[in-house]
Amino acid sequence: IERRQKGLFPVKPKPPKDFNKYLMNRCTYTLQNTVNPEPQVDIPHTMPSQMVNDFLAHEKERYVIY
Repeated sequence: IERRQKGLFPVKPKPPKDFNKYLMNRCTYTLQNTVNPEPQVDIPHTMPSQMVNDFLAHEKERYVIY
C-alpha cells in the first residue's frame, strides 16, 4: 500500500472553462440597488376586478424583491 501511495501524483484542480467570467469571481454583481430597476407592470384590462388588489400587492412585492 505504501508503494502505491508513493506512486500517486498529487491532483491539482483546474478551474472550469470561462471561470473568470463568473459573477462571484469577478464581483460584478450588485448587493443593494439594481442598476436598471424594472418598471411596474400596469393592470391588464382583461383582469377581473376581484383580482386587482391581489395583482397590485404581488406587483409591489415583486418590485421590492427585484
